[in-house]
Amino acid sequence: MLQLYERCLLTDIEFADTQNVDQLLWKNAFYQVIEKFRQLLKDPVGENAQEIRTKLLQILDEGTVFFDSLLQKLQVSYQFKLEDYMDGMAVRSKPLRKMVKYALISAQRGLICQGDICRYREQGSDTANYGKARSWYLKAQHIAPKNGRPYNQLALLAVYTRRKLDAVYYYMRSLAASNPILTAKESLMSLFEETKRKAEQVEQKNNPSRRGKGKKSTFRPAGDDATRLELWIHPSHPRSSQGHESGRDSEQDNGLGSLSPSDLNKRFVLSFLHAHGKLFTRIGMETFPTVAAEVLSEFQALLEHSPPPIGSTRMLQLMAINMFAVYNSQPKGSAVEKGLAGHFHMFWSLWIVLAAPPPPRTMSFVP
Repeated sequence: MLQLYERCLLTDIEFADTQNVDQLLWKNAFYQVIEKFRQLLKDPVGENAQEIRTKLLQILDEGTVFFDSLLQKLQVSYQFKLEDYMDGMAVRSKPLRKMVKYALISAQRGLICQGDICRYREQGSDTANYGKARSWYLKAQHIAPKNGRPYNQLALLAVYTRRKLDAVYYYMRSLAASNPILTAKESLMSLFEETKRKAEQVEQKNNPSRRGKGKKSTFRPAGDDATRLELWIHPSHPRSSQGHESGRDSEQDNGLGSLSPSDLNKRFVLSFLHAHGKLFTRIGMETFPTVAAEVLSEFQALLEHSPPPIGSTRMLQLMAINMFAVYNSQPKGSAVEKGLAGHFHMFWSLWIVLAAPPPPRTMSFVP
């Protein structure tokens, strides 16, 4: 069966693409067998667990060998070098030949299969070193950045390793791709629901007397014009004064000054995801200004550390998530959607104020 699938891919790549031969190969020759073994391993009363694990690892090794060979044969058959296309931003000196385009798509699927095999191997061995799987998915992403599948698989790895911000970033990239993975939306909803519960638990723990009560917003729309936003800086805000009454002590900054950089970063990530969860699900928007204000305060406190705990890669992820939210919150005519876009522009304005010199006590911002 493997030889038939391989022959089809190597002799008529266009026909193979229209018939989804790559997907059929993976599903029928490997995926279904792998899943069967994994289910057997999960059976609490199952016998011969070690034998089953050995067979699972054997089929995974066979898959690794097969896809390594297939990737080499694709390059020979269609006369291209895979490493020449590993940089998605590379400028091509000549337009791609039609058969090479199909071959690159097939190669990307093969790289994703290699990543899946590494992921299953770690799980089958009861280990959690997903570095090899991540490397394969990143290679697949470089070949065709417009395909959402590699981002979706990278998000899965982030979920496994409890890196929620990375997971949200990759799921959003998967949805924003030209060929999106629509199941990423449900995955994001689940992540944001989990974040919401965690944020509520932290709020109740830190402020037991304020359960069910929201902190007064530090900014609000000016009048009824949703395109014009007025930002109010409370006297206790660090930006409101440059003297010794700047509000930098732990009492005035909600205890942020007493937190270690690591704890402060965790708190910021939770608030940031909680705010974006409201934007994405459109639930609880009445408290969004409060949460957005907390994001600003925590982010500003992070940047006051030297060196700041947020590196360039993380900053890029934060801004990419913001950009996706702008795109996802575009008004489509209804009053609810227009109101949502107004809320997000308030959130976006906070980041602009943060990067600017210290503002006066009040400030207007017109997008």
